[in-house]
Parts: sequence; structure tokens; C-alpha cells
Amino acid sequence: MAKKKFLIVGSGGRESAFASRLAEDTKLYAVIGHENPTIAECVSNTGGAYAVGDPNDPVFVLEFAAKYGIDYAFVSADEPLANGVVDSLLDGGFKAIGGTREAARIKWDKVYSIEMMKKHARSLRPFTWWHQMQKRQHMPYPGSKQAGRGW
Repeated sequence: MAKKKFLIVGSGGRESAFASRLAEDTKLYAVIGHENPTIAECVSNTGGAYAVGDPNDPVFVLEFAAKYGIDYAFVSADEPLANGVVDSLLDGGFKAIGGTREAARIKWDKVYSIEMMKKHARSLRPFTWWHQMQKRQHMPYPGSKQAGRGW
């Protein structure tokens, strides 16, 4: 059975870690912003291919995926998500791991995520209370190194 073709989009540490693991049982491809040595080696060892280009460009990533007949694509960095790389891949008929632009907005739009939490996250109120109590009484968080020291 032929190995699945897996595309990694991005060249950071997270992508390097995934490349190292995926290289064990997939044919690896990558669109990277700079020549990351770990990703380049993993791709080379699997017989795949990589392109140094703009991983934030949905058209560039889609054309690369189409050229190599990718089975799955992994997109996790904020910028490619914000630029709609996953949307482009899905529209092109590819399976993608990562949020669509709108679904990932909570990740890449910090103002939006803070406003959303203020509006919807009632479950955060106990943590607000704990912060107030900690400031008043100088209490450490449960589980911290100081927690076992007599309070």
C-alpha cells in the first residue's frame, strides 16, 4: 500500500515536530518560509518535496498541493490560518487539518478572542475571584511550589 502524502505548511518548531513524527509513516511534503533543516531532512528522507515560498499565500499552497496530489495538509500557524490557507485547500478538494479562517479567528485575532471571552465565558469568574483573593492574602495557587508551605 502506498504511503499517504502529507503536506506541512509552515517552518516553525511545531511543524518540525510534526514532520519528525510524520516522516515515520507518510510521504512528506512541505511549504516552508525558510529552509528549516529538520523539515527539509524529513521530506528528503521520505522521497517527498518541499518549496521555499510564502506559506501564508493560499494560492501558492493550493498550487503546491495540486501539483503533488496531496492527501492531507496540516496548517497550524496563525498567519496561514488568518489568510485562509485551510479554506483554499478545502475549496480545492483537499483534506486539511486546521481551522478555517473564521473558525480559527479566536486563535489569530487576539482582540476578538478577549472580547468573546468577556462576553461568553462565565466559567472564568471563579478565576477572577481567585486572583482577587490571592492579591489580598498573598496566597499561592494550589499545586504551585509554595502551596505546600503551610497555608
